Amino acid sequence: MATHRFAMPLIALAFLSAEGRGMLFAQVTVNDAPALQRRAEALRGEQRLSEARDVYRILVARDSHDYENRFWLAKLEGWTGQLGTA
Repeated sequence: MATHRFAMPLIALAFLSAEGRGMLFAQVTVNDAPALQRRAEALRGEQRLSEARDVYRILVARDSHDYENRFWLAKLEGWTGQLGTA
């Protein structure tokens, strides 16, 4: 899917250029979904909820049919006070 290949680098770039978020994704390539998954789980385990939510947003943008990632994104949005998007 050409749109998917074009959108993912732009999403990653947006997160990389956000203040304080650069190190979060600095060592993860755009095509490395397993590494993103591990990072999201680690951040969630460390109670770094806003950062975990950001990683899950990328994962859900990549595959909106993945139930587990959508579940955790909704949970994290609720826990971080973003009830409208949860």
